[in-house]
Amino acid sequence: MRRHWVTTLLAYLCFTTAAAEFYGFCLLALKPGAANDAPLYVPIWRILGLFPSPSSISWAISVFVGSVSPALLQSKIYSDVVNALVLVFSVVLGMAILQLRPWARSALVAICALTLALDAYTFVQLIRYSPGILAVLTSNYRGASAGYVSGVGPGAAFASIAISVALLRLLLRDGLPAIGAADSNPNPLTGSVLRATPEEAKLQRANKFVLAGTAASLLLQFTFVIGIGVSGESGSGLMRLLLCVMMAPCVFILIRSWRGADRLSLGVATGYGLLISYMGAIFLPVFLVALMWISAGQSHRDNWLFGLLEAVPLIQFFVFVTAIGATRHLPSTRPKTAGLGIWGAAFLIPVVLGTAGPQFYFDWQQGRMHVPGAKSWKEELKDIQNREVAARDLVHTYGNCAFLYAKLHPDTGFPENAMQMGPGGSACLTAEQAAGNPQGYSFHYAAEKSAGSVRYDRFTAATQLDMQHHYDAALMDEKGIYVLGHSAVEQKSMVSADQISWDSPGMYKQPWNVTAWMLPRIEVCSNLLLKESPSSEYPLALVAILSVKEKPNDPDCLKLFGSRPDLVLQAAANSNRVEDHGYILDYEPARDSSGKVVHFGVSLRPKNFGQDGVRSYFMDDSGVIHATPEDRPATAADPEAMTCESVLAEVCQDAPTKQ
Repeated sequence: MRRHWVTTLLAYLCFTTAAAEFYGFCLLALKPGAANDAPLYVPIWRILGLFPSPSSISWAISVFVGSVSPALLQSKIYSDVVNALVLVFSVVLGMAILQLRPWARSALVAICALTLALDAYTFVQLIRYSPGILAVLTSNYRGASAGYVSGVGPGAAFASIAISVALLRLLLRDGLPAIGAADSNPNPLTGSVLRATPEEAKLQRANKFVLAGTAASLLLQFTFVIGIGVSGESGSGLMRLLLCVMMAPCVFILIRSWRGADRLSLGVATGYGLLISYMGAIFLPVFLVALMWISAGQSHRDNWLFGLLEAVPLIQFFVFVTAIGATRHLPSTRPKTAGLGIWGAAFLIPVVLGTAGPQFYFDWQQGRMHVPGAKSWKEELKDIQNREVAARDLVHTYGNCAFLYAKLHPDTGFPENAMQMGPGGSACLTAEQAAGNPQGYSFHYAAEKSAGSVRYDRFTAATQLDMQHHYDAALMDEKGIYVLGHSAVEQKSMVSADQISWDSPGMYKQPWNVTAWMLPRIEVCSNLLLKESPSSEYPLALVAILSVKEKPNDPDCLKLFGSRPDLVLQAAANSNRVEDHGYILDYEPARDSSGKVVHFGVSLRPKNFGQDGVRSYFMDDSGVIHATPEDRPATAADPEAMTCESVLAEVCQDAPTKQ
């Protein structure tokens, strides 16, 4: 007796499960969570999840253990023990299948039943936690945006149910298939008889209907291919490719069944018909809306060809029903032959590829499954985002180094070129950074002297995405404001970093470290204390201002951390200075000739100039905020700060302030 190909595949499935479990053990030994980023780990288990594998028993064990001791489920020991048991059981079961042991059949039947119950439960949960069954079904073909529980989709559940039912029927009817000596010359499906029996007559009629329906479906698809080819609309090439793929099974069925009913072609017709009917039902609402739109006006009548497309699923549904009926009239295949299970395999291939295939594709595109050597859309997007961050960080780094250079060289000011900040100069930039060549971006640095100045008191560091149709830019200049630009609107005038300016459209301006918003709050709280003071004085201590509550249940004055401990308030407890969050805040009360505290001044500056920021601020009891980008405390003689510097969530749209 030789093992049948179905039996061999079932044994290999067990061995693959054991290998995947062992792979998981090796990954867990590295560090927790290593499995999620390991090459092919997630795809392996997603594919194994389509089949009734021995890992299904872990679900049954977990249900039992969860009812007895829920806390045990969360322990690592439990997980390791269960995975080890699954590994050992998979190897033993695989060997028993190859040896055609009687108990192996019973074990496989139990595994198929467990898998079927688990997939049915999963499908119910998907519907339960989504807007409805239609959202669940459409998520299989629309990027899995709806109806998803983590890591599980309707496509995999649907395909796994189909495979489990097929294997369960085969195991209950035929056990573990084997091939004997008498199976080398299998009986033909149809004999050459002079007069057809009633069963054969029914089979011939059903086969003719399958051929007619398949031919009609093929003709409609071919008509649609010609129609969209003539239209020449964008995306028509991809649509033609998909339709050609859909036409291939129809051509196969016609060629295979032209001379008579065939078990393989009827299986393909059944599986393909089920798949296309399923997809037609999903997109039926979209089709009806589009049909109403087409018939609503004369300008849309040219799209009538679209209506033919939904006729294909309807025809394929009748082909699906007829093909199932035709298989009931096929001659018996017993005794067992090498072709046993060919109808089931032919049915499962289009179902699995057409349901689990799109889900796996979207999982890969969204970065849920990492495939070595192939970048998904999500991974490509991540690369684009990383390049964007690198380009913007380079602008920030240039600004940092330029201000530090001016601090160290007060006579010359900002560096004339990037090389003066590189390894041969101040060494603030690396050689690669000094070259100023971020991937996918143009970069520019320039310094100049304003009228009448003997030092370089102005500079610009800017970067621009090398894509005219997608505007993405960053800029830093002597004002110390970080300027970002981002827009999908085409801007023909902005194709190089040299052309970026402060007033360019779509530019978003903000300081490096937005801390000046504290100053208006301090003004409000100090004036509240002034009104409540019997002698109409401002407080002597900053801590008194920071602890003010406008209402009894309000948090402290700055409202920085809400109900949590205010670190700024704690830092000011013993002095009128706060050094925290990258800034230094000083409060200076001022007395008049009578000794009353009627004025105050607040100074706010970066703790590490050029790193934590470059804007320093000053505010007195008038509430006017002044700012400077120089490495010194700001004074009342400095220009007024822009509104965005002291008001949270406001973009700097003001005209640039003259320094």
